[in-house]
Amino acid sequence: PAATDRVQLGGGATLQNAGPLAAYGIGPGGIITGNAVIDGRMYAVSDKGGLYVVNNPLGFGGGNVGQYVAGSYDLKGIQFSGLVEGPVHAQNGDLAQILFGIDSQGTIHAFDTTGKLMPVFKNGATSIANPQLAGATGLTMSNLDFNLWHVSSNRSGDAGHGLPETPNNSRVGVTGGQSLYFGFQSPGANGSTVATGLGDLTGLNATGLSNSYNFAGGAAGAIESAPIDLSSITAGSLPTLYFTYRFDGEATQSDRGLGTTADDYMRDALRVYGAGEDGKWILLATNNDAANQNSNVNNRGLLDDEFDYRLTGNRETQPLFDNQSDFRQARVPLDALAGKSNVRIRVEFSTYGGFGFGLPGGKGPEIRTISGERLVDGETLRLNGETFEIDMGMSLTVPSASSITNGSRVTVDGVDFVFTDSAASVVAPDVAVVITANMTATQVARQLQTAMLGAAGLPATFAPVAVGNRVQLVGAITVVLPAGSPLVLQGANGASGIPISVRLDMTAEEVAVALQTSLANRFAEGTTSAYQVRGNVVDLTGLINYSSFDLLTGQNIPTLSAFSPGPFGGTTNFIGDAFSAFNTGTNADGTTNNGNPGALGAQQNAFEGVYLDDFIIGLAGRGEMALSSPIIGPNDVFVADPQDRLANPSQHNADQGGVEILVGPYQFEIRGGDTYGYANLPGDITLDLVRTFELDALQAPGLAIQFNSAASIVAGNTFTVSDGSTVLTFEMDNLNDTKSVQPGHIAVPYSTSVFDPVSGTRRSESGKVIAARVRDIINSNAIQSRLKVSANLLNNDRIGATNDTVILIGQASVSVPDSIGQTIQS
Repeated sequence: PAATDRVQLGGGATLQNAGPLAAYGIGPGGIITGNAVIDGRMYAVSDKGGLYVVNNPLGFGGGNVGQYVAGSYDLKGIQFSGLVEGPVHAQNGDLAQILFGIDSQGTIHAFDTTGKLMPVFKNGATSIANPQLAGATGLTMSNLDFNLWHVSSNRSGDAGHGLPETPNNSRVGVTGGQSLYFGFQSPGANGSTVATGLGDLTGLNATGLSNSYNFAGGAAGAIESAPIDLSSITAGSLPTLYFTYRFDGEATQSDRGLGTTADDYMRDALRVYGAGEDGKWILLATNNDAANQNSNVNNRGLLDDEFDYRLTGNRETQPLFDNQSDFRQARVPLDALAGKSNVRIRVEFSTYGGFGFGLPGGKGPEIRTISGERLVDGETLRLNGETFEIDMGMSLTVPSASSITNGSRVTVDGVDFVFTDSAASVVAPDVAVVITANMTATQVARQLQTAMLGAAGLPATFAPVAVGNRVQLVGAITVVLPAGSPLVLQGANGASGIPISVRLDMTAEEVAVALQTSLANRFAEGTTSAYQVRGNVVDLTGLINYSSFDLLTGQNIPTLSAFSPGPFGGTTNFIGDAFSAFNTGTNADGTTNNGNPGALGAQQNAFEGVYLDDFIIGLAGRGEMALSSPIIGPNDVFVADPQDRLANPSQHNADQGGVEILVGPYQFEIRGGDTYGYANLPGDITLDLVRTFELDALQAPGLAIQFNSAASIVAGNTFTVSDGSTVLTFEMDNLNDTKSVQPGHIAVPYSTSVFDPVSGTRRSESGKVIAARVRDIINSNAIQSRLKVSANLLNNDRIGATNDTVILIGQASVSVPDSIGQTIQS
């Protein structure tokens, strides 16, 4: 058939002087050098490139005779020396039907059961060369092809985890229960069954594996949290991660690898990292505490251990302890992540001491994408020496309706869309966009999208997508705005770099797939599996070369030309890898030998593993409750409060100097907050918790205003603030129109299309920016001379735009419409 690369010859034809042609359907012969089994069929390869199949290898009669796989002509001439079936679980099972054959030169080839070469190696290659394996006479896969992290009931009754009873009876005690466990229990317990391929780990093959991580070649795995929003939390609130853990491992420690013995390299490493959207992982906790646990491997330098903040980016990295008999709690400050949105916590364990980012055979960079509404046309990133460009075409940024003059228009592909308060006033073929004066910018954008989608009888040359106050005109060729229009046009058709097609309404995960597609088209002939996607993370292992060097950390890094993620977050390294044995082996005398990379991680792994439980993030700045503390020793005594010994502590007596004074004037008062719990039943001391509070929410009587984003504010709308005698009127003033505020009103400037110097484009201002502006206006000398009310942000920040809520301090009263924000009365 013309649709294939094969021509069928009939009538006993033979092929002579074939040149570039290859005979199809004729086995090359040779000696069988390897075999593998997939779905009950045995496959074998020969040293002349033959692929053969036995359909019924356990049967009797003709069914167990090998037959040449006719479609495997691409393999002819390969001097195979071994064969193995692909891992069952890796890459979501995509490799389970793939055969891997090694040849006499050490090159590994991937092909399916029909003999078709498969692009499963880096950048879509069908083979990978490794001269160090030349002469190998066999090939096997590790029996670990899945992540060992899973939920387990092991140690459910052990002391130290679960929820202790609280002294205020707000919680009853709960035993430990299930934990996250890094270790192998059984095929079913690890989330798989015999049917899904873990059946080969039962019986004799599981000897030494149960309740351990003692796999051939070592074990490693990481688990990441869902996104956590710390954007409104300040470092002063002391955000803190708490969790309980039990760790049974090799108990090694090391400084950076400056010596020649195994102890100079970290193995069995348990680390906790945290990162925001930038992808820069900060070391939060580690069990590699060389300075305190093993002075023999401590070099006593300034930049040589995992607690040097210049290396880790964190002054408060916490130690984790090996081989404790019970669970213990880790208390991990998150100050370094305060103020960040979409924070993720990562826990990783590796018998190699790390994941080898930037090392031969290790991991490569990762890109963490963001949602389409946060991207603009023309933003660029550099990957592997190539420029990729966000391609969104043209978009319109619209203001609120009060900023649009009746009859204003925008022309898209020759069709006029006219803003009007009456559809009857617009004559076809023009299309009416009906708006009312009280519409926000977001509502106007929706009206424009609806009008474009419902333009009956007109050719659908483009697809409008509205998010916030932006309308993306997907596929539009021409867009024209008249002079003086309050609408803003941004973006252009086409891309000067390799395009990444993005829509405004894409999630971060969908943007990751769009990036994966562009990468595959450029570097892997369209093979998207060459760059694995995990949520909103794109794995670039194999694409980016680590050709530069970080003098501070000693780690390999890519050049900016090879890896500049632009508007996205990027990960190139984890600092723990600088201490790891990932690329290190040993000689017989224990000295290091890089000729066998990873050998240290494959040794001494007959340990139970890691259990994690009771994760919570709290604000230590609001107080902490210490529970289940160790028994007080004879030398650990509490000091009695001298106030308790006074006969009448409410009366000041000079002879009792320094006692508290409970009568008379005072400057500061601590009051009880709102009730959050009640007794379950009359006489029952257990509390039912009936209310939750926002972090930093007011607990004492007070007044606050939470502001909308610019896209949800109506220009010209007003709110008032009064101190009981003076009432001031504040008017929202959109800087993108030419209208002035009313006489006597105080202008609150805001923008539905503010210039972003980073991307060179325009965006709508957030509620945080507007709240900070209102705070500063109220606290200005001009207003303070008239109004006995001051302002601060909810998180107590007097500078910066870190919260969308303004606290009013003083005898204040307000009137705030929904088009500006909402009043919070406590």
